[in-house]
Amino acid sequence: MKHPASPWRLAPLLLLAASTLGAQAKTGTLTGTVLDEKGVPVPNVEVAISKVSRTTRTDSAGKYILALIPVGSYDVAFRRVSYAPMVFTLDITPGDTTDAEVKMNAVPQPMTKVIVEDRGNPRLEGFEARKKMGIGHYVTRAEIEARNPLVLTDMVRTIPGTNLRPAGMGQSVLRFTRASGKGRGGGDCPPAYFIDGTLAVGYNLDDMPVSDVEAIELYSGLSALPSEFAKARSNLACGTVVIWTRIPNKKTK
Repeated sequence: MKHPASPWRLAPLLLLAASTLGAQAKTGTLTGTVLDEKGVPVPNVEVAISKVSRTTRTDSAGKYILALIPVGSYDVAFRRVSYAPMVFTLDITPGDTTDAEVKMNAVPQPMTKVIVEDRGNPRLEGFEARKKMGIGHYVTRAEIEARNPLVLTDMVRTIPGTNLRPAGMGQSVLRFTRASGKGRGGGDCPPAYFIDGTLAVGYNLDDMPVSDVEAIELYSGLSALPSEFAKARSNLACGTVVIWTRIPNKKTK
């Protein structure tokens, strides 16, 4: 004969359920589509909320999604090479989905002859300084254009300490051999990714189009990792990859 559960047994379950629902209610989801001025979907647009270090990119249909964002009001940046960057303030509500359609305008391509004094790319000053120190491994735009790879992982195959694993659809995932045996599963330790200095969650090297990249930095562990990246809350022991995107119309020396 079955007996009903006593109240003292039900209480912990009720508290657990209430706690779970409370945690879910404190986050929301941001989704939407990015279109150009003609209403055509724009793929590979970077969608970033720097305040919470969340980044994603639009798919081939121009759609994007950022889940489990803490409730609040955020500046959401949309950026794509050859398009004017856009920033919108959007509200994330508890347990709900915020849908935002964004239209981006292509950057005009002026043909007027001008004389420009090339003082370099200020965003890459840190990259150049670290490259001179030689504490990591570095890939430049000139090297990318010389090799003309289909995907970015083709640029790191010959770098010591890298290990590429097939991920399907012609893509691979990067792992550092010195991190083998660490992290989840005892052998799959994904590195942390930064895009223009912002931590990108759930990212892989081949997610970035080759044409959008100006430079790449690779650090296999914590010992040589620059302090500006070591401050991020991530599994940095698995290695770090820093990607710097291109500035439209910038010519490679």
